[in-house]
Amino acid sequence: MKNVDMKQLALLCELLDQQSLTEAAARLHITPSAASQSLSRLRQLLSDDLVVREQNTYQLTPYGEASLHAFRQIVDLWRGVSSGGTGFDPAVCEEQVSLSCYDGFGVTGLATFYRRVHELAPRLKLDIHSPTNGPQDVADLRSGAVDIVCSHHEAPADATDLHMETVKRFQVSRCCLSVDHPRIGASLSLDEYVAEEHLLITFLRRPGAQRSPIDQALQALGRSPRRTSVVSSWQLCAEMVARTDRLVTTSEEQAALLQRASSRIRCLPLPEGLPWPEVPVNLLWHQRTHHSRPHRWLRLQLRDYLHPGASVD
Repeated sequence: MKNVDMKQLALLCELLDQQSLTEAAARLHITPSAASQSLSRLRQLLSDDLVVREQNTYQLTPYGEASLHAFRQIVDLWRGVSSGGTGFDPAVCEEQVSLSCYDGFGVTGLATFYRRVHELAPRLKLDIHSPTNGPQDVADLRSGAVDIVCSHHEAPADATDLHMETVKRFQVSRCCLSVDHPRIGASLSLDEYVAEEHLLITFLRRPGAQRSPIDQALQALGRSPRRTSVVSSWQLCAEMVARTDRLVTTSEEQAALLQRASSRIRCLPLPEGLPWPEVPVNLLWHQRTHHSRPHRWLRLQLRDYLHPGASVD
């Protein structure tokens, strides 16, 4: 790698992320002509084409594929050192950021997080969507449809263009139900649990979503999966639990949220006999926003909302 310029490696990474030489050049504040010349010099220095144009996309050569992860690490370190002294003021930030996250991940409601962000960065435009908890989240990150995903889904192991951090874990341990449920008293058996109908939040039933580990465990024991109805939000979930005989399976934190929403909700420990899962909450973002100060600031705010004291990137 003798005589290789860091900006040449940064250009290669941007070209792969943006799939446009013009856009990659703009992000590095150079002309497309200068970018083309820089890429040519890099190819000569490394004695490989690195990327080739196939129809409307740039594809890595075998050497480029094998080297990309190391190139990204080098570029990340270079950018971190070169930009370390520049401050960021959220009060004047006018960035637009799209977040996929659903209510119920935090100790308080997602609206509380939105209000906090608006107080600190009143000109930042924050759009909030619901995640699919599946491969579509990754596709949305790569296409730029969303900038940050907060969900149970994990990034593919070979996704060198994505960053992921597990910011908290939920231990599924509670069953919430109406205070006057007609069939369940002061305790809950596994037979009673399976016999009832249950509620799921919408994202667990969207195309591409993963099957619930609870239903997988039930089937492994030779039992039928739960009979479920879908609701669109935690607020509606609370209303349904309070006013019907449906059950909802949650963590201790989420059970407390539901009980605060309605005095007609009680919770019981889940029955023994099933390996109740621990569910991760993952934060995912794309390489193109990794060094963006507004995006990094927002990720820090989201971490603090989800799990105070979480590590920073």
